[in-house]
Amino acid sequence: MQTQVNCPNCRTPFPTQVFQIVDAQRQPELKQMLLAGALNVANCPNCGAQIPLGAPLLYHDAEHELMMVYVPMELNLPMHEQDRLVSQLTKAIVDSVPQNQVKGYMIRPPQMMLSMQSFMEKVYETEGITPEMLQRQRDQSQLLQELVTVEREERNQKIADKADLIDESFVAMVQSNLQAIEQQGQNPQVQDVFVKISNLQAYLFKNTEVGREFMTAQVALAKFQKEAQAAGGLNLELLLKHLLLNLDNERVQDSIIRMGQQGIRYELFDLLTTEIDGEEDEARKEQMVALREKLLMLFESMQSQAQELMEKAKGTLDILLAAGQNLPTAIQNNAADIDENFLYFLEASINQAEQQGDSNQAFQLKQLQSGLMAEAEKQLPPEVRLINSIVKAETDDQLKMVLRQIPQAERPQTSQLLEAMAERAEESDPEAAAKLKKAKSMLLFL
Repeated sequence: MQTQVNCPNCRTPFPTQVFQIVDAQRQPELKQMLLAGALNVANCPNCGAQIPLGAPLLYHDAEHELMMVYVPMELNLPMHEQDRLVSQLTKAIVDSVPQNQVKGYMIRPPQMMLSMQSFMEKVYETEGITPEMLQRQRDQSQLLQELVTVEREERNQKIADKADLIDESFVAMVQSNLQAIEQQGQNPQVQDVFVKISNLQAYLFKNTEVGREFMTAQVALAKFQKEAQAAGGLNLELLLKHLLLNLDNERVQDSIIRMGQQGIRYELFDLLTTEIDGEEDEARKEQMVALREKLLMLFESMQSQAQELMEKAKGTLDILLAAGQNLPTAIQNNAADIDENFLYFLEASINQAEQQGDSNQAFQLKQLQSGLMAEAEKQLPPEVRLINSIVKAETDDQLKMVLRQIPQAERPQTSQLLEAMAERAEESDPEAAAKLKKAKSMLLFL
């Protein structure tokens, strides 16, 4: 839902998105934003201030059969208004689930959480995060705030006194805060904080064991990424080179493996075996053998997962192809299985049918692909469907047809939305930005 916000810091008005529903399985990106504390938090485009948006929020997690809602007290909603709102949000969840998959917990009133803290603790619980872990994270956050508000001598003493809180997660928190401030650009209001956090980071890197280890890892990973970029992408020789350079640092080694795991192939094991055979240092040879075993286990696991995903995608594809005129219903009933892996499999199946000259199969698969795109379009929020329709319009007449469907009362708000979206698309998609600007101008005269 789009809403207008006035920054409490500099009074700048700007549009922003507010979410009232988080469906953990259907909207994993919203769940991640919620866990990161970034959901319903607006960033002022003028001064960079972060503004929490007080909004009702319903959370649904089908895996844990959890449905709960939090309505901020500061909204001062009368009880009947609150009940009506919760009922609407719950209905939206139930309506999004195929009828044969509706479970009892969905039609019961959701749990009412009295505070955002208790709401988040329930979400964290599903992630296996304990109250003790949360308290430690809060203590670390509090310590970071204290360290950037005191002078150097007091800062250093606090670090010594709170040594039990200075671990890898704390150093990562410092790094994360620096990156967040950097994204705000040259904002003078946050530069002083940036300098203090930078000085804190430098002190940790120099004077604490965990800081030194973190810095060593950052340098090694940056070097790996830089060489991969210079080479035009990751290759097996480069991957092996940096794995061998970091045999003594398992943390860096694991990070490199994660970054390059999609490129792991049998040829890598041949290269590594050649290196092992030529190694004379027995201790280092043992490390290389252990690395080969680790890579082999990962590779076999990836192959097994890929096979399972392919079989699952093929089963879903067979169901949808057999649906005929009932395709929309079949899509809804199998929505949970129509994911990125399925769409990749569908595209690969189309290419295979075309290469084999099976025009009938290729036609059926393309029809299914079009049907999926049409159904996906229906599930998008109205404002997203509108933006897509505007961008897809090929002529001014088509664009006018789209704009005339907007009710007169909604046009001022739509005009603000078009302006905001055009600004966002200016650098990434100038053509779309130009079309959105044209639509905003046209809307004034329709």
